[in-house]
Amino acid sequence: GSVEMLSKLIWQRLHNNSADSDNNMQAAVKEEHDTGRVSRKKIRRGKKNDVSNNSLLTQADKEKKYSFVRKRYDHIECLRCNSVPLQFRSDGSTISGLTKPPVNLMKQHYETCKENMLNLEKLVVLALNMTKTIPGFEIKTLVSQSFSELALTLTGGNYELAAIFTKGVKAEAQGKKVPSEISNPPQVAFPGLVVRAKVVSALIEMADKNKISYDIVDDLHFIEFVNLISPTHKLPSTSELDEYI
Repeated sequence: GSVEMLSKLIWQRLHNNSADSDNNMQAAVKEEHDTGRVSRKKIRRGKKNDVSNNSLLTQADKEKKYSFVRKRYDHIECLRCNSVPLQFRSDGSTISGLTKPPVNLMKQHYETCKENMLNLEKLVVLALNMTKTIPGFEIKTLVSQSFSELALTLTGGNYELAAIFTKGVKAEAQGKKVPSEISNPPQVAFPGLVVRAKVVSALIEMADKNKISYDIVDDLHFIEFVNLISPTHKLPSTSELDEYI
């Protein structure tokens, strides 16, 4: 009987040791697993933070990146070309009405901005369209004496400004270098006093000399072209031209 009892005690001790070993093993595995999970979480969290730090820029950082400066809480403008008169800048040089202008708007202007140089692209497009929609109008018409006089009248006698709309646009439309004397932004952006009677007279002479119909005053491209020369002047109607003759 004593032998049998001793065998049972040995067996129980072995069994308990085995169970303890299993429990210890499971606890160790769980601890390792938990530790690994925590470590992985830390790694993932760290990566997420790194990405956030690299990709999230403040609105001020975005504006600075594309060379925009804030003038008011809802108005920004390009720092590279804000010294150039508005009609000679690339599109999008100013953005108003938005406290947080989209990056794509700033980027579009940044990629086309000519900085402190004249951008005559809009005027060239209008002039080329005028050759298609106004019978008798050609690119060389821009530098004819009669058209030059019209431009001079619309600028209030500003030769520097008038030359941009005539010699400058013609040169760029023909793929030539803009004359150096008119390649820089003018000191005066908008014309002074524009005398309507002189504009009407110059317009009639330009049309007659180039054999162009008075309907030119109804052409949308010509209207916009003139509006860029003299934003405050309204072209006379065809009936007004007829009455003046």
